[in-house]
Amino acid sequence: MIDAELTYRLTRCLLCGFEALHPNGFYTAHVRVLKRWRCHNCYHTVSAKTPLVQPNHTIAAHMTERIMKLAHERLPVKTIAHIIGISASSVQRIIDQNLKLRPARRLPTRLCFDEFHSTHGMMSFICLDADSHRLIALLGDRFN
Repeated sequence: MIDAELTYRLTRCLLCGFEALHPNGFYTAHVRVLKRWRCHNCYHTVSAKTPLVQPNHTIAAHMTERIMKLAHERLPVKTIAHIIGISASSVQRIIDQNLKLRPARRLPTRLCFDEFHSTHGMMSFICLDADSHRLIALLGDRFN
């Protein structure tokens, strides 16, 4: 858990560009406390921004990286949530958002496969694409 107060000086409204921007308290979030400003011209509020946390998010980027490292070690979601200090549903959401699935490789329409004697009299399995004669799989012995 990070206890921090993010504040800096802001003089112009980001929406209308007017210079009547005054402090408007703080915005409390899970990870940080953000400084807020309010424009007296258009009544638009602006919050402080930081590279540590994405806009409209409350979990820091380094926490997301740590969650993904723990998930890579095959820890359960509830255990990761307990270690990090956030809910299990937040951990699951972060894993789902950052999971990069490789596209499934399509099998050819026609396959050739056979078992043959390889080194030391062992049986091996081979699978080829019947059209292009490209190797699909070669297994060292028939039990693997």
